Amino acid sequence: MSNEKLIHETIQSIEEFLPKVSHSCLIITEQIRSDNESQAMYHINQFIAAVEWLTQAINGIKSLGYIINIDTKEINQHLLETKEGLENNDLVLIADMFEYELYPMLEGWTNEIYQYKGE
Repeated sequence: MSNEKLIHETIQSIEEFLPKVSHSCLIITEQIRSDNESQAMYHINQFIAAVEWLTQAINGIKSLGYIINIDTKEINQHLLETKEGLENNDLVLIADMFEYELYPMLEGWTNEIYQYKGE
């Protein structure tokens, strides 16, 4: 498979997957605020796996010389703060991180992918 075809398919997968991951931030927030911690923790684990795949896919594309204006390192700081919230059982911090930090960031990633595909 050529790099071009692989890049195209990966971008298409990212484009389909990213809005779902972004929306999961709001689901997690709602579950935390509704005292449904077990479901929230389940979705947080899924979220982390999804973000891991997304960052690997985006960084893989960038490593081949393609320019995508997404800084995948930026999300690490927010994930570290979320981890601290989990360690301290600070549900308010966790919900706020998903709603006010991670969700807008992933929406920005989505917009960037849409712009990239439009080029």
